Amino acid sequence: MMVGSTFGGSLIARGRLKILNIAAYIGIFGVSLTLILMPDQLDLSLILILAGRLIYGFSTGLIAVAMPRYMDEVLPSNLIGLYGGLYCFSFAVATLIAYLLALGLP
Repeated sequence: MMVGSTFGGSLIARGRLKILNIAAYIGIFGVSLTLILMPDQLDLSLILILAGRLIYGFSTGLIAVAMPRYMDEVLPSNLIGLYGGLYCFSFAVATLIAYLLALGLP
């Protein structure tokens, strides 16, 4: 996520919505890698999980930088504070949900 947010600052100059769409596709690819399970080759499965998490983290970093800038362009000025707060709140809720779902894992 740190690498994605670092590169995100220079990439959003090419178009915020375009970067958001590309980051979404990159994230889908990263999550798809984590879902591949090879029971007979556990080392390869671990590598795929780690690579998928790395790719997904990169896309999350891009989205974390591009989305607030996109909201600044699209929303009226009187709604930016409300939706900016909701955007930050959604990150916290999503993290909490992910941790709660992980409680059932071995």
